[in-house]
Amino acid sequence: MNIDVLVLKYYHVLTYKLMMLGGAEENPEIQEEVLALEEDIFENFSIINKDRSREIIREFSHKPLSDDTINEALIRLNKEGRTITMGTLKPDKVDKVVKEKPVKKSVTPRKPAASNKIVDEESSIKLLEEARKQNLTRKQVFKKLGINDMVYTEYVYGRLFLKEDEDVKKVLHDLRIATDSVLQLGSLVFTTGAEKYKIFDELKQKGFHFFEKFVRENNLIG
Repeated sequence: MNIDVLVLKYYHVLTYKLMMLGGAEENPEIQEEVLALEEDIFENFSIINKDRSREIIREFSHKPLSDDTINEALIRLNKEGRTITMGTLKPDKVDKVVKEKPVKKSVTPRKPAASNKIVDEESSIKLLEEARKQNLTRKQVFKKLGINDMVYTEYVYGRLFLKEDEDVKKVLHDLRIATDSVLQLGSLVFTTGAEKYKIFDELKQKGFHFFEKFVRENNLIG
């Protein structure tokens, strides 16, 4: 597998991770890494028109990750570049991409996102019950609970908890498991074929109360 393919795969994983963890504002270190990786891609393909090429790779990052979408992105980037260059990333970049480890950046350490995060179950349940009475948004609640804001937690909190009055303990249980399974839940949406079913089976074993209902209602498994 050539380095261009590995770089695009890593970019896809990284941008999805950024989205699942709340976006650039909540994760400036990851956003910085995404932007740096974009510059590496532009350099690798000898890109002149960065704006158009940025549209290409960001469009790619929102599609399911497959051989077809990777090949399409490679072809479009090659057309944008002055020459077709394969495998020209610096050795240290190659090593990081192959191992799929985040590129370390010299950034100022951030304070915890929620220093008043509630971790014990009793207090968390009380907060959720009060949130339902006041119809609070998930953003007002998740930060205190240490919950990641993503498609599944939005579904559990907004749809099942606030609108359908689901049991608070079951809701808290699923919110916490989802927060520990961010990348797997994201991969379920963006992968296809046998790998998708493998991820689905792994997630079913985690003890979710509402996961299979979520999958059925969103037609995630054919």
